[in-house]
Amino acid sequence: MVEFTAKAIVEIAGSPKEFIEKTMGLLLEEMEKDEEFKLVSKETEEAVKSDKIFSTFSEVICEFKDYTSLIHFCFKYLPSNFEIEKPARIELRREELVDTINDLLMNLHKMDQVVKDVRMRHKLVEDANKMLLKNSLAMALSDGPKTSEEITKLTGIHQPNLDSILVFYEDKGLLIKKKNKYELK
Repeated sequence: MVEFTAKAIVEIAGSPKEFIEKTMGLLLEEMEKDEEFKLVSKETEEAVKSDKIFSTFSEVICEFKDYTSLIHFCFKYLPSNFEIEKPARIELRREELVDTINDLLMNLHKMDQVVKDVRMRHKLVEDANKMLLKNSLAMALSDGPKTSEEITKLTGIHQPNLDSILVFYEDKGLLIKKKNKYELK
């Protein structure tokens, strides 16, 4: 028995174009096999390029046997837009609403944990990069003052980036610039 009919938009962005088109195809295949709902129709737009990434979307119409399967669809496929077409009026039992809120909170907590983990890893990588950079400069300048061009040859750090790094370390008091050469303080 169909309790709900809904239209959803699912989007994918990335690069290269062939990858996101293939991924969208796989996503739609997964939807067709999903036993929580019935995929009634699908229409996919060709991927378009914006800046350096491609994006595509599919509009799908699905039939859901109950409120729970409709909510699970939203959590699993994360549509960018979702519209219930039928029925026009919905009545929920309190338990259904409570379950939905708890599922939402559980997913938000999982996402929050992922974000915190990514931030922590980013901080560790950033700290390690700063130490590598500092050590690289120390090694390059260990045998005396050098120009930024000479430092570039020794460290492999490209000129525009190196210049801002050298100014940063000079401002921090770790390097001294005399004429056009840098040395350790």
